Amino acid sequence: MRSKSPLITGPQCAAKMRSLKKTYKNVKDHNNKSGNDRRKWLFYEKMDTIFQSKAWASPVAVASSSGVSSQRSQETESEVSSESSSSRKTKENMASLLKKRLQQKKEEEEARAKRHKERMEMDEKMLALLSKLVEKK
Repeated sequence: MRSKSPLITGPQCAAKMRSLKKTYKNVKDHNNKSGNDRRKWLFYEKMDTIFQSKAWASPVAVASSSGVSSQRSQETESEVSSESSSSRKTKENMASLLKKRLQQKKEEEEARAKRHKERMEMDEKMLALLSKLVEKK
């Protein structure tokens, strides 16, 4: 006896999953934007339990020109403490890099000023020579 359920092929199943992922991501992104009203979807909760731990569903950070970045909403305390210690190291690294860059900038500025002074001295010597040439004629 044959079952009454329809035959579903592998590609059909894959296409359906892609569609569900896309819809889930669209709803999640829409709901995470400030100022947007909440979008509802019948399967959101079920898809959220499946996809919430996936990197593509909730990236740690997003590069954006709008200045808005998103972070994972659920972090364990160990992650928070490790992030705070790493952020301290990052701040220290940033401070040392900033000091190095400021020193480089200062050296570049001094070199530029020295070149300018040398150029001005050369111009004065040229003017003096030209003046002598004009006086001789």
